[in-house]
Amino acid sequence: MSPAARDPAAPPTWTSWLYGLALPVAYLVVELSFCNQLIHTLGDASPDDVLSGLEFWGRLISGVGLGILLHRLSARPCAGGRSASA
Repeated sequence: MSPAARDPAAPPTWTSWLYGLALPVAYLVVELSFCNQLIHTLGDASPDDVLSGLEFWGRLISGVGLGILLHRLSARPCAGGRSASA
């Protein structure tokens, strides 16, 4: 059964909890810890290889965040009642 065909009054499934709450909270924890590390690293004189590593992880975390956003937008129901990916 597709998510759009599910009864709106039915209780949410574990996947809706995962994508609706757990995954964004886990992403936020990783993002905030990265920002904390970035602030501490930039406060000191850091070598270029440390900054290159932070750049890699920053891009990776940003890509994951974009992927989460695009997945949530594609799974959101449209006005016609069908999901945007259908």
